[in-house]
Amino acid sequence: MPSTVTVVASGTANNYGELTYGSGTTYSARVEKRHRMIRTDEGDNLKSDTAVYIYGDAALELQSQLTLPGSVVRVIYAIDTVHDETGNVHHQTAYCG
Repeated sequence: MPSTVTVVASGTANNYGELTYGSGTTYSARVEKRHRMIRTDEGDNLKSDTAVYIYGDAALELQSQLTLPGSVVRVIYAIDTVHDETGNVHHQTAYCG
């Protein structure tokens, strides 16, 4: 059954190095609890505990926030984009924790 998630893109860092966030965009998505190890570009290992499948191009960005059902907030660690046979974005998968 589809769920509703809100994606809030990360903005700039404040004086303390913390990311600031703006307004969110709501999408229909499939949310799965799935554990996966993610390796960042810097070589760090992060543990993802949720996979979120969003149909189409949601313009997801790393470090964006996802608000899941139950008002659970997660940060995006990795994004997979799947294209269809015509080259258009079919769906995106966000791995977050």
